Amino acid sequence: MMRLAAAVILALLHASPALAKQIGVRSGEHQGFTRVVLDLPSPLGWELESSERVARLTLSPAGAGFDLARTFERISRTRLRGISEDGPGRLRFDLGCACDVEAHLHDGRMLVVDISDPVTEPGAVTSVRVADGDAERPGGLFALPLLPDRVAPGFDAAIRVEPGRLAGLKPVGPSEDAFLDALGQAEIKLAAQLGRATAQGMLQAGDLPAAPAPSHGLAPPPPMPPADAPRPRAVLHAQTETDRATARIFDKALSGHAATCPPEEVFDIGSWAPDKPFALAISEARQDLSDERDRPRPEAVETLVRTYLHYGFGAEALQMLSLAGPSLPNEAIYTTMARVLEHGHAPAAASAGMRAECSGPAALWSYLAKATPPPGPLDDEAALQRAFAMLPPHLKSHLGAVLADRLLQAGHAGLADDILRTSVRQPADPASTQALATARVDLALGRPEQAGPVLADAIDAGGGTSPEALVSLIDMLTDTRRPVETPLAELAAAFSVEHRGTPVGVELERVHVMALSGSGQHDAAVTALEKMRAAERADQAPATGKAAALASPVFEALAGDPDDILFLKHALGVGRTWAETLPAQTGNALARRLLGLGFPEAAAAYLQAPDDGPASRERRLLRAQAALAIGRPTEAELELVGLDGPDALQAQAWARSLKGDHGTAARIYADLDETEQAQRAAWLAEDWAALRGAEDSPFAGAAALAGQDQALARGDTSASLANGRALLDESAAARQTLDALLSGLSSNGADTARP
Repeated sequence: MMRLAAAVILALLHASPALAKQIGVRSGEHQGFTRVVLDLPSPLGWELESSERVARLTLSPAGAGFDLARTFERISRTRLRGISEDGPGRLRFDLGCACDVEAHLHDGRMLVVDISDPVTEPGAVTSVRVADGDAERPGGLFALPLLPDRVAPGFDAAIRVEPGRLAGLKPVGPSEDAFLDALGQAEIKLAAQLGRATAQGMLQAGDLPAAPAPSHGLAPPPPMPPADAPRPRAVLHAQTETDRATARIFDKALSGHAATCPPEEVFDIGSWAPDKPFALAISEARQDLSDERDRPRPEAVETLVRTYLHYGFGAEALQMLSLAGPSLPNEAIYTTMARVLEHGHAPAAASAGMRAECSGPAALWSYLAKATPPPGPLDDEAALQRAFAMLPPHLKSHLGAVLADRLLQAGHAGLADDILRTSVRQPADPASTQALATARVDLALGRPEQAGPVLADAIDAGGGTSPEALVSLIDMLTDTRRPVETPLAELAAAFSVEHRGTPVGVELERVHVMALSGSGQHDAAVTALEKMRAAERADQAPATGKAAALASPVFEALAGDPDDILFLKHALGVGRTWAETLPAQTGNALARRLLGLGFPEAAAAYLQAPDDGPASRERRLLRAQAALAIGRPTEAELELVGLDGPDALQAQAWARSLKGDHGTAARIYADLDETEQAQRAAWLAEDWAALRGAEDSPFAGAAALAGQDQALARGDTSASLANGRALLDESAAARQTLDALLSGLSSNGADTARP
């Protein structure tokens, strides 16, 4: 046998590659439709065309064949009479009715074709209901399939229905022919199910006994029922234990795709309170835990687990669940609830069937279980609120903060606020999780004035929530650009050392740096930031880690500090090493300050990184100003291409002046109503006509002086005493005009090109 098995395995491993490339075709019967699934080896294009009785499916590119051997193992030929290849990559569906045919792609590799019953007129009979006890599972949906040629020989004789045997049945609709046709289909299904049972060895086929001779002693046939009597219906179904086992396997396999939500009764934790004092109930339940063989009693374990869960004892419930194991009914759900009560979350919530898409208690415990719930709208907020309201008061108080935190993470601040209002009926203890959750909800809803005092009280209380309250308070102060007091920064430093290596410790390190920056301790903030970056490099953390995220607020606060020496110390020093990682808005702020202090080269270093966001216009303008300050007008004009606005026009005028085109610069300044700059540019352009009307301006005198020089050149140049005296007077006046001009230029700045 071992050699035979090895030979079979080798034969399969060396099978023809053509077989391996075939597309498998599976099928299944469902209520109202037949589903055919093609397992594609790779994503393919497809097209479905259907007429009244034929549908054709075309795959592109066409290269693989189809494995149709098992198509009819699980379905009848009622809706799909035949399926065949109709050319390379083409599949033909011969329909047994005027069915609706639709197709869709599932998970990229499963092409699903659904053949649905046609829409019929009201009252028309389309099929006979197939029932199995109380379940309405379509007959043979997950039954063990057999090929048609495996039906036991002679079985057709064993299922013959003698004429007239079903004559007493009446149609349930207006058409008797339609009813009889449907009844015949039901008999065919019953025959197929009995044939499957025979092939599985559950039944043995045999010949029908000879019909008894007619006898006058036989009872007469029952009378026909009256016309208004209830119509009987044919309920024909046969199922074997093998079918049931196969159905259970398929139900379990499909649970990930069509999982059902647990009933609400499973979560009725409010009704699990014992009818006696807690201590007595626990004592009696523990005494009844084991039987005479010292084996746990499942009923007693479940009672004790429910009692512990009702009173909020998660660790004790988990201990009891470990005794019973997975054999306990609803063990997964109880475990999830116990972990939520003990740890605040339960990673195995999905395995218990508690999903966010379920309604009521299942959705409630799903949000409680997931440390990071998925964002997006809830299917039924009202049902979630009702499920929370059904919890006992002590559990609402205990779980309200946990649920509010989950809802905040999922973006439901308003619902979180409602949950907290129903869970806290009296002023919460400042050190409680409810107080902290209330403050966080207030912050999320834009109410910092209400959140601030609550967070401060939580910090002063010195309880377990003080570190988290400190984190929220410093975040609030920095987000609203309010000053951070020095004691808060010192407390953050102490807490960060105390909670080092924990998630809250990481947050405390972050807000410590922000508190130093917010309190004006820029030297200490930059030093702490450098230490954080050095630690990340030692751990080979990515360059976009927490240090890079903190660099932006630290250097942005530094750019707003009025101390120029302190600013230049860091902006010209260690700040340059952060230039490439800083956001555009922060880099622009630093560059703007450096340009104002006369450091264009240093400013340009903060403007190198490209940016296409909201700060891109300002970045291009700052680049142009830095280039102009360095003396690169052509580079500046390239940056200004496409920019509009007065600030861009001023930079263009500056660039024109640097290139010697003072006339164009004067016209731009005049359009901007920049009178002084326009006069200066006109003076440099020697446009005296534009300057003659300038009153109270040193440039007007210069224009007049230039006019006098031109008049002298055209006037009497003879050497006479009168002309000499006139020249002396004009020379004195010219000196006064030049002194006034130089004095005016000196008071307005010596740079005649820069605006």
